[in-house]
Amino acid sequence: MLRLAARRARAAAARHACFSSSSPPPPPPLQLLGLPPGASRQAIKARYYELAKLTHPDSRAAADDARAAELPPFAQVHAAFEELMAGAGGAAEGQGVPRTSPNHAARGGGGGGGVRGARGGGGGGPTARPKTLGEVLVEQLEEDPGAVGRVWGDIKARRLAVNGTVLDALFRACGRGHTEGGGLAGALAILRDATAQGLLTPEVRHAGLVSLIKWCKEDGQSFGLIYNELTESEKSSDVLEMIGNANFLYRYI
Repeated sequence: MLRLAARRARAAAARHACFSSSSPPPPPPLQLLGLPPGASRQAIKARYYELAKLTHPDSRAAADDARAAELPPFAQVHAAFEELMAGAGGAAEGQGVPRTSPNHAARGGGGGGGVRGARGGGGGGPTARPKTLGEVLVEQLEEDPGAVGRVWGDIKARRLAVNGTVLDALFRACGRGHTEGGGLAGALAILRDATAQGLLTPEVRHAGLVSLIKWCKEDGQSFGLIYNELTESEKSSDVLEMIGNANFLYRYI
């Protein structure tokens, strides 16, 4: 109980810190998000991701959409969301919502990084870079992996850079349960789509292919499917060695 109260207090303090000392006190979190009193946790999350797509600095809507000009900055939206999540579900229910300081959430950083080994930051800590809009949107998949198609559609429509953190989350969602468009076929389709759209770097793509080798542990045919995704220009000794080593590690160790 004391831990929950402390988390609520930190969230409230963070939200107040988003406003300058000369500005009026911030409105209550629900009011800031445009939600009625008693809004459910599900409604709060849906509204947060809707506002993130309009207000996050990575979103073109933040500059081009007239609605965005009338909305609070993303730092305030994020801080209000964190405060509501700290009070709405307690420690157990809140596990699916990664916590990020408002300062780190306020500015979407560059893509960078690949899956795992080349992923780039995005987590907590004083030196962590801010979360990109793509990283914010894929957080939905922790609790709702079946939304992978919709979330990927949002990322694609906004032409957001796909870094390792985003690709990891999309692949995990494809691998959880029997969701439509899931499984290895769904993960490869996302990788293929992201490549065609120019949303990821070659380094992120190669790391993504390596990360998919883990599917071979359950299905020996998977390696062939993944290998077939390589273009002729990608079949360098370095890439082939990386994929071959991953195949050995996942299947035999």
